[in-house]
Amino acid sequence: MRIRRRWAIPVLGLVAFSGCTDEIPTSEGGGDIPVDAVSYELHLPFESFGRDFQVFGGFGTQADLPGAVVAHEWQGELEARTLIRFGGLPATVDARPPDGEEDETEASEYVPVSGQVVIRFDPDRVEGGSLFELEGGSTQTDWHRRSASWEMAVDTIGDRRPWPEPGGGPVRPAGVELWDSAEGDSVIFAVDSVTVAEWEDLNRDDRGFLLRSLTEGSRLHIADAQLRVQVRPTIDPDTLIEVSTTERELTFIYSPDPPLSTSAFQIGGAPSRRATFRIVLPETLEGDEELCALVTCPVPINADLLVYAGLELRTRESENPGFQPFDSIAVDIRPALSPDRLPRSPLGPPILADAEVLSPELFQGEPGVVEIPMTRYVRDLFRGENPQTGDPVPSTLAILTEFEPWDLEFGTFQGPGTEGAPSLRLIFTLSDGVRLP
Repeated sequence: MRIRRRWAIPVLGLVAFSGCTDEIPTSEGGGDIPVDAVSYELHLPFESFGRDFQVFGGFGTQADLPGAVVAHEWQGELEARTLIRFGGLPATVDARPPDGEEDETEASEYVPVSGQVVIRFDPDRVEGGSLFELEGGSTQTDWHRRSASWEMAVDTIGDRRPWPEPGGGPVRPAGVELWDSAEGDSVIFAVDSVTVAEWEDLNRDDRGFLLRSLTEGSRLHIADAQLRVQVRPTIDPDTLIEVSTTERELTFIYSPDPPLSTSAFQIGGAPSRRATFRIVLPETLEGDEELCALVTCPVPINADLLVYAGLELRTRESENPGFQPFDSIAVDIRPALSPDRLPRSPLGPPILADAEVLSPELFQGEPGVVEIPMTRYVRDLFRGENPQTGDPVPSTLAILTEFEPWDLEFGTFQGPGTEGAPSLRLIFTLSDGVRLP
């Protein structure tokens, strides 16, 4: 337990100070009542308050993300390919019958002639230059959208089938296209009528399109995909009509799969990771000689004396450069309601009013310090119950992203036993004979 700073503050200022329940205090305030209170700021090392640290993975799948990723040797290690499965095309098209008037149409069945797979990228999430070689093809192996991975085409309970070749198996080639990100946000692959007909059968588990990058050091984020098909109506075979489907399901598969850390807080990724630990708070404060001259030592610590509490985390670079955060990460903290059921314990409501949004720069180069205010929770933990409901306060916390999964990358923080281990910042107000609100 390290005492960092101590000062005397008039009581009136302390009342205002303690009113900001989950704000990081930045000033001492002021007041006129000539009764002083001593404030102590403590930084508790993790080993003095943290217990049962664990990191778990496997929450959600990459299929839950709104977009997808293709990468080739990104940061020297990441390979990612995207599987796309399109929804059904319309059953009929409106076409003019042979003897009909110019503006007369009726519903007609049709025969597909050719198709195009149009893939749109997020221009703000393109890395590795501006010119990219992209390869596409039609999948030839049954695969499961939610469980497919680099090694496994299907990985469900009672049914595990690997790809014939890791990374999506063999495909019917649709060619290699050169995409210049400076000239547009989309790349187009031509597919033949046989492929379109296969994709129209929604009962086929092998239907799908596999996209990969051939450009070393590339990483591209797919925002959307569409299938456009040229068809001939049966009642007017001399006419070509374009139909399309915007219904699509994206699943990206990647390699390597970084192992869970046993010494660092990891959050995020797809499937997502989260860290858990249990908080044990001290009951008394052992003050120095000067403090003990003002108040009776050891000083009992309770919720009434707590002005502020914040969890301090120190970021660090990932051991897997290809999984460094590419975008902001929103950090959430929730209590584990049944710690004995971890990692599948249900979680309580967020401790934070708003998730703490961290920039990707915090996880690159020099480590940074992130302080997450949690005064209200720590006060309740001192009391032993929620004052509004009377329910016991869970002492085990889960640190995770606001949504799981959040993105392919995960944030890494120094864990217990390391130089930058988490710490708990506490500020107490102490007054001999004066009970502070």
